[in-house]
Amino acid sequence: MNHDILRGQRIDRIDGGLQSQSLNMRPFQITNSTGDRLFMVYRDVKEVLLEPFEIWRGIEIPEGEYAFSDLGIQLQTSSHRHLAGSVRLVDGTFYDGTRADQNVSVTWRPSAKFRGSVSYALSEIKLPQGNFETRLMTMGIDYVFSSTLSWVNLIQYDNNSEIVGINMRLHWIPQAGRELFFVINHNLQDFDNYDNSFEPLSADLTLKYTHTFRF
Repeated sequence: MNHDILRGQRIDRIDGGLQSQSLNMRPFQITNSTGDRLFMVYRDVKEVLLEPFEIWRGIEIPEGEYAFSDLGIQLQTSSHRHLAGSVRLVDGTFYDGTRADQNVSVTWRPSAKFRGSVSYALSEIKLPQGNFETRLMTMGIDYVFSSTLSWVNLIQYDNNSEIVGINMRLHWIPQAGRELFFVINHNLQDFDNYDNSFEPLSADLTLKYTHTFRF
């Protein structure tokens, strides 16, 4: 079986009964000689909620058994291109309402040493209890100085937590069996009623060194 075309999962509770199950399919796919792909995506989900949960600020999903599905299309260019990307559009049901997803990502590799990427994901959800949108934005910048030294940077924001997360990691391998990691994490949050005024939330610095001894 090609797991890239068909993938399923079922989770049961310890005391018996279904907790959740999902089936993901790619019923249609076209790939050209350079590796660009156009394919259809389908998802079927069942979920059992034993108690209500807040899915968004002030919006609660009641307990019960839910079945929903969605269908969409994705265009994805080959990763070997200097400028590559993907576009994904999906629409379907979601609990007792509907959900529409739009995802766009672009990656730029002008050389073997540098890679820059940006992505944006938007979900528009409409439920009997209320409507809301989720937005996730990510930007990455990676640079490989040499076969032993690399620098990876990631910035991410989502409108649910209203947190901007910044991660920077320097990785050095002076010789085989020896590695040094220098990592900085910094988070900022909009505390004032989501007015786009961000203040420091947390910050940490990690230095890790590993040495493998061979006998």
